[in-house]
Amino acid sequence: IEFDKLFLVELLSHFSDAIVQFLLVFVLLGFSNTPGSSIAIMFFCFLLPQFLLSPLFGVLTDRLDRKKILSISSIYRSFVVLILLFLLPKLSIGLVYFFAVILGLGAALFYPCKMAIITNIIKSTELKYANAIVSSIGATALLFGALGANYLIKFGLKTAFITICLTYLSA
Repeated sequence: IEFDKLFLVELLSHFSDAIVQFLLVFVLLGFSNTPGSSIAIMFFCFLLPQFLLSPLFGVLTDRLDRKKILSISSIYRSFVVLILLFLLPKLSIGLVYFFAVILGLGAALFYPCKMAIITNIIKSTELKYANAIVSSIGATALLFGALGANYLIKFGLKTAFITICLTYLSA
């Protein structure tokens, strides 16, 4: 895998993660009496698997085919979003938290693998530049993910979730 392909895969993955998080915020706003707390808990649920499992998944990526892990992670998250799509009419605050954890598991698998690939494809003299580019992707995706979610919501939640499902698959 080359850096430009990895860059695109990471951009799509981060962008999809950001949009789905903002879509879940939108869902929470629809039925939460304490939206600030609900949103904070949802983000906590999304990040908790990454915090707890990234070291374990990092070891896993050292032993398995990294390209397959990236693909599995993207397909997995696409499948989770597809399930969310079908459960939209039945979603509750608890289910949103549950799916935030489940999506966070996919991200926890993706990101250590991506970092391991970078060290294999970039010369050590260029690693600091590659890491700077990769680090900026997350912030950029979060920024544009908010705008993307806002745009997609105009077409309805079903359309938004279908779009994110396809975006994960394209990664």
